[in-house]
Amino acid sequence: MDKELKKEVGKYFVDVSKLLIGGVVLSSVLKIQGLSNVIVIIVGASVAVVLAILGFLLMRNKTKTN
Repeated sequence: MDKELKKEVGKYFVDVSKLLIGGVVLSSVLKIQGLSNVIVIIVGASVAVVLAILGFLLMRNKTKTN
């Protein structure tokens, strides 16, 4: 994958992670019925953390020494 493409995909994952955190917080504040709030928080936070880690790994600058 091209370095610029990896960087853009990384930024996308970090943005999606931020949106997930916002959604989890909003659903908890609004007390959306249907699923237990604890399950929503655990799943949302877990996915957000995974996407953030993937995003930061893709955005990382690797310098090749030849």
